[in-house]
Amino acid sequence: MTLQEFMIFTAALKTYYARENLLPNKQAMELWFEQLEDIPLHLAETVLKQWVAINKWSPTIADIREQAAEILHGKIKTADEAWAKVQDAIYKDFKKSDGKRKFIKIYPEKKLDIITQKAINEMGGFEELKHSLHFLPIEKKQQQETLFKKIYNRIAEAEKKARQTPKAIQYEINRIYSFRLQQGADDERQHKTNN
Repeated sequence: MTLQEFMIFTAALKTYYARENLLPNKQAMELWFEQLEDIPLHLAETVLKQWVAINKWSPTIADIREQAAEILHGKIKTADEAWAKVQDAIYKDFKKSDGKRKFIKIYPEKKLDIITQKAINEMGGFEELKHSLHFLPIEKKQQQETLFKKIYNRIAEAEKKARQTPKAIQYEINRIYSFRLQQGADDERQHKTNN
């Protein structure tokens, strides 16, 4: 949103929560604008209207960004929901033929969301997981489920943070990280040269 649109948004925010001392000075306005400028006005207004309808207190920047990310990308499934989808995909990859189960190639894993696909890939891929869930003893299947959920939760948390973080800040984080990597490589070269 533009600065002029941001002023419209903050006027609504201050009107909805008139008893609170929201954005009391120029610095507060600048900081909030920096954090919200990548969100289109209509989306920010929609988030604010939804927030006002269900909350008694004013939203934080994180509240606004979280709601905007959910509207844009959809809510991230829980690990249990994702695991249920994985099991559905695995069982859809089987087809009855003459009363016997046989594998067919229909690639149901392609219909899974990206977070679920990443978790599956970290476990060795769809075919490996499918094999383990069909042919391993029950305790090993439970271990696979526990491992999937642990991996899924880690990836989902990272994805949630990425969706909520402004692109400009993501760029700065990546730039700093790249600099640190380069600095570490330079330090390692210097250490080898000195030895």
